[in-house]
Amino acid sequence: VYLGAKTGRDGVGGATMASAEFDDKIDEKRPTVQVGDPFTEKCLLEACLELMASGAVIAIQDMGAAGLTCSAVEMGAKGDLGIELDLDKVPVREERMSAYEMMLSESQERMLMVLRPEKEKEAEAIFHKWGLDFAIVGKTTDDLRFRVLHQGDEVANLPIKDLGDQAPEYDRPWAEPKKPAPLAASDAPQADIAEALLKLLGGPDLSSRRWVWEQYDTLIQGNSLQLPGGDAGVVRVEGHPTKALAFSSDVTPRYCEADPYEGGKQAVAECWRNLTATGALPLAATDNLNFGNPERPEIMGQLVGAVKG
Repeated sequence: VYLGAKTGRDGVGGATMASAEFDDKIDEKRPTVQVGDPFTEKCLLEACLELMASGAVIAIQDMGAAGLTCSAVEMGAKGDLGIELDLDKVPVREERMSAYEMMLSESQERMLMVLRPEKEKEAEAIFHKWGLDFAIVGKTTDDLRFRVLHQGDEVANLPIKDLGDQAPEYDRPWAEPKKPAPLAASDAPQADIAEALLKLLGGPDLSSRRWVWEQYDTLIQGNSLQLPGGDAGVVRVEGHPTKALAFSSDVTPRYCEADPYEGGKQAVAECWRNLTATGALPLAATDNLNFGNPERPEIMGQLVGAVKG
């Protein structure tokens, strides 16, 4: 079952674009940038929570990188099932979209679910209540094949395991990143200390982020304990008298550029410090590794170093 917002051409190839090399033709890549809608995202979140509480959900996957392709393949492969999709039933907001565009669109606020058949009407009512699309776009099969139908034609028929958890793994060649030469004290430009301080404080690395977070409502539902501007955000766990969750996102890009290994270490350490400053106990971390083209050994070396760090 397809749930959430309609599919458009925004975000097609976005995951691969993230590791592309940019040049003076960068404007041509604008369609690969996803367009988010926070209000629809909130509605989707609430609808999914309500649906999960009903016991209707067997499996659920967000349509993130590679969109419908990745979500369908991952669910099928993990469940040892085949998947058949009918793209003619996918809600779209643009005309004449090709099968390629629909399968790889990364339009935001979309989910793919496998539901209990007897709960279909209840699930549909929940999503319509939240003003979201609900469409049965396919079915599971027992042949471990990934089939895609479009305008009456079978446009794809592939072994789902080879696309999912048994896909080949890359072992790319990589080279140790070159470390920049140490900066001598004599290389630092001479400047008035007061002027230098003002310039530093006015730069994007040290200036206030107030103009960013003031654009968002941080008090919805009244669960915010630590508001923006501190070391980490702290949100009350509703219904629990003493428990709260703290979140922080940190990195210093110039450290990673100078030494990916040390930069990776520093990113984790900084996030840890910001969490503990609120009184929280760090429990888990996730990464968002943004690097260039991994087919270049020196770039792959940066990735390896940061992961090790």
